[in-house]
Amino acid sequence: CLRLHATRETAEKVNREVESRLYEGISTKEILEMIYRYIADDRPQVKYEVDLRKAICLLRPKPDFEQFVVRLLSALGYKVQGPQIVRGRCVEHEIDGIASKEDETTYVEVKHHRWPHTYTGLDIFLQSRATFEDLVHGFQMGYNHIPFNKPMVICNTKLSDHAKRYANCAQIDHICWKSPQQNSLEQLIEEKRLYPVTIIKTLDSRTQAKLGDAGILLIQELIDSDSAMLSEKTTIPRDKIKKLIERALETTK
Repeated sequence: CLRLHATRETAEKVNREVESRLYEGISTKEILEMIYRYIADDRPQVKYEVDLRKAICLLRPKPDFEQFVVRLLSALGYKVQGPQIVRGRCVEHEIDGIASKEDETTYVEVKHHRWPHTYTGLDIFLQSRATFEDLVHGFQMGYNHIPFNKPMVICNTKLSDHAKRYANCAQIDHICWKSPQQNSLEQLIEEKRLYPVTIIKTLDSRTQAKLGDAGILLIQELIDSDSAMLSEKTTIPRDKIKKLIERALETTK
């Protein structure tokens, strides 16, 4: 409830309502539906929102989620370069991004899942580590001019136990759902207010795609846009854009 920007008083009231209706074997989905139903009494705009994890999954993997990652890293103070091909010692690698900050030059691997309950497994971290080592050796041999000194994996779902253990042991930075314990993906989104437009329930996939093609991925970007110019750029009717902006404003209250 607090993550849905409810007051402490409202959160406690909803908690009492839900707790009184719990039964053995109740699903988390049913609990979530009750939370949305009861919180709407005090925060009606919640009807326009969806669960944040689902909203991230609704972004198109390419280019939307990759560009979302660019915005996230930029908000963390990194200078970010997008996808490119970089030669390692053994082979060329198509990498998802380069993030630089002070003396850090980070090779970024991005993984997006359409289904929120899909775990990100060990393979992506093994691949990231192997790619990183080949890029470092390529730099040492003069095959590329990027002094990578760390790898990073960014994904939108939880990690498997093996992936989490390996990431910590191999010292691979990561930003994923619920991991690391501090500065996980959902924590950073909430802290930096980087809510995606897909958090608006009434946003259909076709309109979402048009907004994404126009570079509108975040709620704040939609709010800050000029409805007439955005309509001309996307062919979305101006009245529809105005309604979306109204709903976007409601989600920020």
